[in-house]
Amino acid sequence: MDEKPIQFLEDARERLNAKPLRMDADTKLPIPGTPARVDSEYVRNGHGSIFIFTEPLAGWRFTMAKDTRKKHDFAFLVKSLLDGRYRHIEKLILVSDNLNTHNMSAFYHSYPPRIAYEMAQKVEFHHTPAHGSWLNIAECELSAIARE
Repeated sequence: MDEKPIQFLEDARERLNAKPLRMDADTKLPIPGTPARVDSEYVRNGHGSIFIFTEPLAGWRFTMAKDTRKKHDFAFLVKSLLDGRYRHIEKLILVSDNLNTHNMSAFYHSYPPRIAYEMAQKVEFHHTPAHGSWLNIAECELSAIARE
């Protein structure tokens, strides 16, 4: 699991649509239309975070963009996994960095004690080292999404 801060952008001007393809009357071949004008001017429209959970050996990833990166965002996403994809498991081993929101306290901060306790019994945290060379699979996934 990892997350990445993102900036929400909006076009500063209305986009112009491309003209559609036309058919040549004689050859019956398409004549290309004109491309849409692309304007690189934008307006900043706030910020948020992309959360990603991945299970590479299963070929699975789950991403969600949220307006904030708080404990309740993290707890909500872990709960949605425990209630959904992993509802039948005994223990979820969650590999994440040492960010102060990526821990069991997020469950107790966000949910009533009974629910938080149930979540805490199902999740085993494995935090990556603060200093060291390691391959962060979730960051690789975020990089792939950025290139898309």
